[in-house]
Amino acid sequence: MQLSKIILWPENKSLDIRIIQFVAGKVNYIIGDSDTGKSSIWPIIDYCLCSSELRVPIGPARDFTSWFGIVLSNGEEQLLIARQNSALKNEQTQKNRQSVYMLLEGRDLDIPASPRKNTDEASVEKLVAGKFNSFLHEIPRKLWDEHELQDKKIGKISFRDTLTLNHQMQYALLNPSSFIADSHYISILKLKKVLPLLLYSKETAYYRLKRGIQSKVQNEQKNFKGQLSNVNERMELLYREAFSLGLVDTYMDPDVVKPESDELRLYLEGILYSKESLLVADGNIGQHREKLLVLGRIMECLEFAQIIDTMNKSDYELQLVTSDIHSIEFNSQHNGTIDEELSGLSKLIKAYARKLKLEYLEYTPIFDEKAAILRFLTPVDQHVYLYQLGNTQSYVGYNISTFLSFHEFFLKRDQNPIFPFLLIDHPGQAFSSGKKSDDLDRIRILHECLDFAVERLKGAFQIIVLERAAPERMLPNSVMVENWSNTSKQMLIPDSWKINSNETRK
Repeated sequence: MQLSKIILWPENKSLDIRIIQFVAGKVNYIIGDSDTGKSSIWPIIDYCLCSSELRVPIGPARDFTSWFGIVLSNGEEQLLIARQNSALKNEQTQKNRQSVYMLLEGRDLDIPASPRKNTDEASVEKLVAGKFNSFLHEIPRKLWDEHELQDKKIGKISFRDTLTLNHQMQYALLNPSSFIADSHYISILKLKKVLPLLLYSKETAYYRLKRGIQSKVQNEQKNFKGQLSNVNERMELLYREAFSLGLVDTYMDPDVVKPESDELRLYLEGILYSKESLLVADGNIGQHREKLLVLGRIMECLEFAQIIDTMNKSDYELQLVTSDIHSIEFNSQHNGTIDEELSGLSKLIKAYARKLKLEYLEYTPIFDEKAAILRFLTPVDQHVYLYQLGNTQSYVGYNISTFLSFHEFFLKRDQNPIFPFLLIDHPGQAFSSGKKSDDLDRIRILHECLDFAVERLKGAFQIIVLERAAPERMLPNSVMVENWSNTSKQMLIPDSWKINSNETRK
């Protein structure tokens, strides 16, 4: 389902409803100067899709709108989700206004003149999740468990957590360190956890998760080995010191019995056990002060020596996960599915980067879904990250290329886990260099790339672009939805709403 309409109902019910009509399968441009309402477009969509709070900027859209609504459509079925404006203060109570919804389904829906509550937030979430994120419920349980996706600290993952893939705000376009930008850290964390499962088939997702576990265990073992060496040395020194103080009943040579054999550790544990009376007896602190200090250090060392047990467990875990990886690789050799999937997204990103005429096309872009960052493999097999490329056009261009590639990648799957539309906030402005002649060329190339993206997907994908200046010309797959420039005298909230509402309030 793509975005068909944004609907605003005026606080003054005698005024006309404000409707913004979008076109499916096209690049939809909304052009406007500052303070015309462009910055309210995504917050309105987000609010109707069960946002935890109203993020529409302070101003006319909050002050003069009684309900916000959107219509989603797949060409046959329509879904209208309307939500009462929780910011209005002209009613007796604000209680539960945050979750007052109207939900309508059907063909050729009539927009009601006055919305009425007929459902609650939980029902809206359930309906939307069923239509767009049933994929999440089909992920094998072992994937959730092994990657700890059902983290009690962050809660369950829902369609709310994937919405950041449907919009690129201006500050996100310029961010070379992460293509994901959201006001809620928890949503970003959830999305990073679920991205491997969204991007790849179940088999490939399982393979990459196993690879991630393998890398994690190998890094842990590397750290363990360094710490283990220190523990071994300390255990030897403590045994010699205990022997010199007469705490050792039966001597053994620590140069012969190695700590990793557990014998030295058992000797130290025996010393603690046999001299336990020194640790608990009263009145002997002064007399046995030096011995007590050594026994205390032995106790501390043995507690830390549990790292040896952890090391043994990680060895077993590494053997299991490596066996799983070899099995998956063997089974996939016949059809090459894993290699094809892992390279598919890279090829798309590079194709869009070429369409945008970006630099560094000799590099292979690789999306690191765990860190949600783009890195590149150079011709000499070195890895560099987007932030190391060092120019704004590369940041913006590769971020746009990644988002376009994501949507194409998803749409070619049997089941698309996200809404098939993308809102981009002022890409032309972010893409500019400051030189007018160069900027016109680069912005023209950008518009051609966006038009190319929707053409490739043959009506299945929709782009909404918020800009200050209109394109030089409308391309075959692009439409001008609204123009709120100074010459048009229009904006998101009509002047009549403000005038009538102010007179009513007086």
